[in-house]
Amino acid sequence: MTDEHHPGAGSAEAQAVAALAETYLADLREWTTIPAISADPAHRTDLTRSADALARGLDRDGWPRIRRWDLRGVPSVYAEWPGDPGAPTLLLYAHHDVPAPAALADWRFPPFEPTVRAGSLYGLGVRGGRGRIAALRLGVRAHLAATGGQRPRVSLRLLADGAGVPSAASLYELLGEHPAELTGDLLLCCAAEDVRAHAVPLLRTAVGIRELPGPPPLSAAPGPGADERVDLPSLHGHAEALATLVRTAGARASGLTDRGSAA
Repeated sequence: MTDEHHPGAGSAEAQAVAALAETYLADLREWTTIPAISADPAHRTDLTRSADALARGLDRDGWPRIRRWDLRGVPSVYAEWPGDPGAPTLLLYAHHDVPAPAALADWRFPPFEPTVRAGSLYGLGVRGGRGRIAALRLGVRAHLAATGGQRPRVSLRLLADGAGVPSAASLYELLGEHPAELTGDLLLCCAAEDVRAHAVPLLRTAVGIRELPGPPPLSAAPGPGADERVDLPSLHGHAEALATLVRTAGARASGLTDRGSAA
């Protein structure tokens, strides 16, 4: 890692990310082999495999409460990790499904055969929902390693939507079925802009919640082919920023009298 990609290089969070990154990259590569295309009913089994893979990963990370919510055969994953006593709750929205791959003739590597070349990871979803969830998982673990704690500084609630692309289609119904769980003091949307544009207004309206600015977008250097790809330093920097955000979210919530309103 370099200071160019990691402004906080040398921090406890950066050191923890560096120590843990290979494990989470291996998880992401294995996850990317599952063609969880939510728009295609032929891939319902793959969506279940994707949800189960995520749930297993969260369990290995130590999340104490993990549930799979099925909505007409589409599985979403919900997880909670209580933080310090009296800490605010950070609601995290993400998605684990992927769109149908387009322009396959222009891809250098098959979309579900993740490949690392010259510091970039190639595969469908690596710069979308799956890459951001992998960075989130890594960031939470790095936060715990950096603070030496057994629980995060804030309480975390994660929803990984099973039908997030392109328009968070199932979120409205999930909010109706699970209102007690899908609430919090602060919101972080771990999704690309097309999904975020639909999910955030709905969450802000339904929950009355203030959105936190997220880490910089995941980036990829220009290159040949239409492959989806992400630069590994960008992925690691994203995780480091998330680790710092989890540590500082309690301070960001100070001054709130009601969800989404400042004192």
